[in-house]
Amino acid sequence: WKSLSKPKAIIATLLILTFPLADAVIGRAYLKTKCREGTHIVVKRTIPNIEAIFLDGGITDDSPSYYGYKIIEDKGYFSNPWVRRATESGDPKNAIIEKKVEKIAEYGLWTDGLPKTFWLDAERYTVNNRFKTEELGSFIWYSFRGGWAERVVMTFSDAGPSRVAECGDAEAELPKIKELLHATLQPSHTAQ
Repeated sequence: WKSLSKPKAIIATLLILTFPLADAVIGRAYLKTKCREGTHIVVKRTIPNIEAIFLDGGITDDSPSYYGYKIIEDKGYFSNPWVRRATESGDPKNAIIEKKVEKIAEYGLWTDGLPKTFWLDAERYTVNNRFKTEELGSFIWYSFRGGWAERVVMTFSDAGPSRVAECGDAEAELPKIKELLHATLQPSHTAQ
């Protein structure tokens, strides 16, 4: 440092101080661009009067009332004919949960991870049949994994690697999924 002139030393110091944050700023800008480009819903086909759907993930007591369908099933496994099912009961927060019941929902939500980029993770949500042969609609949800300084901190935290930022806040993903479902699989009624 002593051999550098004062202006060069100031520039070098600023570069050293901003470098750990620069990729985070660039990554967030890239996320913003991808969110504008990719999170719109693409509808290929709409089916009216749907009573039952499956979700790629778990079901809860309020799944039927939240999603607006009479019956919500978990996706289950191809080799297993059984699923868990939530059926509306009249009480929006207390659906009837059944275990090991036969699948009745023909269409539902699939989630597929897309290849990671340096900054982003992406998941593609699709509405499809159980065999993934008839895609009705989709959208992509992007999330930012953090700049390198953030990733280093996450590595040493109890939480581990996670999303640092995403398209909208954390509460925006479920309504987007619900919008996709209703655009492609129109409920036969509005749940209470």
